[in-house]
Amino acid sequence: MIHIKCPQCGEFSTDENICLSCGAALKSEKTHKKTIEKQHKERISKPIEPPKIMVVLKKWQQHPNIILQGLGYLLYSVAFVLFAIFSFIAWFIAAIAV
Repeated sequence: MIHIKCPQCGEFSTDENICLSCGAALKSEKTHKKTIEKQHKERISKPIEPPKIMVVLKKWQQHPNIILQGLGYLLYSVAFVLFAIFSFIAWFIAAIAV
């Protein structure tokens, strides 16, 4: 747990943003913006990983066994169609709501 000393009253606070005893701001707006920008850069720098099921199905498509290859192509196609249908339903609900 982090304890930050308040510059106004001198008390230690466990909250990072405001002092719990006097209510003074412990972080300036500039510091808060830097923290947000740092978190944003960390999220952007992470590569997007495909869902595990898609990775397994891609491996099946490259398998030497012809049955697993066929099953991989079939299930991958079914998953793609289902994702497309659910995306359309989500879009349709959002279009109606507006």
